[in-house]
Amino acid sequence: MNSRIPVIIDSDGGIDDSAALWWMTSCGLFEIVAITVVYGNVPLRQAANNIVATVRAAGLQGVPIALGAESSLAAKPTKDHATHIHGDSGLGDRRIGEQGFSYSTESASDLIVRLCSERPGEISLLGLGPATNIALALRQDHYLASKIMDMTYMGGTVYPPGNITPVATFNVGSDPVSAKEMFEADWQRPPLLVPFDTSIRCTMGSTEFELADIKITAAAEFLAGPLAYYRESTRMQMPTESRGSELAIHDALTAMTLAFPDIVEVEQLPVTVDVGGDAAWGMTVVDHRAKSTNQVTSGEPDGLHYRTPFKKSIWRLAINADTELFRKNLRKMFGESE
Repeated sequence: MNSRIPVIIDSDGGIDDSAALWWMTSCGLFEIVAITVVYGNVPLRQAANNIVATVRAAGLQGVPIALGAESSLAAKPTKDHATHIHGDSGLGDRRIGEQGFSYSTESASDLIVRLCSERPGEISLLGLGPATNIALALRQDHYLASKIMDMTYMGGTVYPPGNITPVATFNVGSDPVSAKEMFEADWQRPPLLVPFDTSIRCTMGSTEFELADIKITAAAEFLAGPLAYYRESTRMQMPTESRGSELAIHDALTAMTLAFPDIVEVEQLPVTVDVGGDAAWGMTVVDHRAKSTNQVTSGEPDGLHYRTPFKKSIWRLAINADTELFRKNLRKMFGESE
């Protein structure tokens, strides 16, 4: 019996995406069923090229990679890409040549729908970029959310600020309409959100950087340069005490939650996205009132219940993370012996 976790990864090909892919391919805990590519950190084709380069270097073979959305479904409050963070190549100062890969003939959304329909209740979906591919798949198959074993997404905040506006983060702000549709889908169990304000506090430290620089493993050889670049480009996002010495690798932490659920502490709360186009545009709006009542209905308040405007949007929100377990997993990937 296959004990590995079947997962489809939806990625926008940046540095933390690459770190997540390396960890998932090297730890032996996952059956990577497919990788779908979305615009985001870099344009779609560059993101795809980065993903192909990563999985080839990691020795992952025979996994379909499908191209998805090149832009958002509607207006958004963000810039088109995040090359100021991930570099023009999307992998820092690492130059990635054209990989010459034969991508799937299916679109990203088509591939997600088909694979999850063929294996209902088995496959988890891991979203590491803008939610556009996920929303398109949900539009194609209105029952898709009930066929997915588990949905895990990196983005948004439980408590502002965001990282691209006072309230919005890059992944959600890159396509608020798609994110809202994803949050409000009929998932068979509450999905997990790993928000920016939690992942920014779970860091790679100096010990991990020193180990990566030795380049014992193929993962360290590939990632040492991009991660050093990422540490510098995100310096001003980090808490003052850790600037220049630590690095939050948001997507790697999110990937680890699939294999190690206890790496995060969660609260189960309603959440949606503001799509109004004003000051709160792209904000993940969390209804914290549920903490005191633990009951949410669509009816009028009666003391124990209260009315919420959110539609089918109960998610598990990661509010804290185990930094030591995160770092231990990175050190193992970089070659630390048990």
